[in-house]
Amino acid sequence: MNALLKLEFRKLKRQKWFYISLAIMIAMLIISAAATKLLPKAVSGTIPTDPEEQAAMGLTAEDVARMQAMLNREERGGFIISAVANSFYTLLSAVFVAIVACEDHEQQTLKNIFSRGYSRKSVYVSKAICVFTACTVMFIVIHLAAALLAVLVLGMQKLDSGIFKNIAVVYLVCMAFNALHLAVSSAIRKAGGSVAICIVGPMLLGTLLGVVQSMFKLQNFSISNYWIESFLGDASSLETSGKRLVEIAIASGIYIALFTFLGELFGRKSEV
Repeated sequence: MNALLKLEFRKLKRQKWFYISLAIMIAMLIISAAATKLLPKAVSGTIPTDPEEQAAMGLTAEDVARMQAMLNREERGGFIISAVANSFYTLLSAVFVAIVACEDHEQQTLKNIFSRGYSRKSVYVSKAICVFTACTVMFIVIHLAAALLAVLVLGMQKLDSGIFKNIAVVYLVCMAFNALHLAVSSAIRKAGGSVAICIVGPMLLGTLLGVVQSMFKLQNFSISNYWIESFLGDASSLETSGKRLVEIAIASGIYIALFTFLGELFGRKSEV
């Protein structure tokens, strides 16, 4: 296993898409920070300050305070916990995982690996460790970059202590996405097809769950709320309740275990 891990990490160091993905993510964060800095200036002028104007628009003092708080959420770290969405992490990491997972199949190097006596399980586990490690590095780097931009560009001076539990939950959600992408890539074994399914598949399934919800007229329970596509937005909001964050964390852990098992199963069944 150690030899396999060394091989995988050696290949990762030469994987250009890892560095390209990081560069694109950071570039998107810079663009997003610039846009975020301009947004409050543009929107704050639309919020009436005169009590009579507020009353005419049906706004209470609490409504105005809430709107101002939303505009200033970056001062509490809102930009940092939105780093995954702002950097297109799930999209770019899907491409990265597909390329890494399908590389041995497309280059037909698996036969050489298996000929050395390595089992399919050990090959998949080493690949999964490499992928999760690389994606974790990406996750850490974009959040550090987001924190730096929040201070330098957005003028963040005080960090909301609740941000850290949100980031932890967002991390679990991202690892669930990465586990799904690895499982899909292990099943399809072609980078192009894997990328397409990884990007479109989760959205389509979320839509399908919404249709099922409507068909069975479920009023008190939302099926789509427990699919990973809906987790990221909730986990990236400081306004999300602690109960919802716990639900997302538990469900993400279950998805990680499920997709990892399925990926290993697909890897065992794949032809070389």
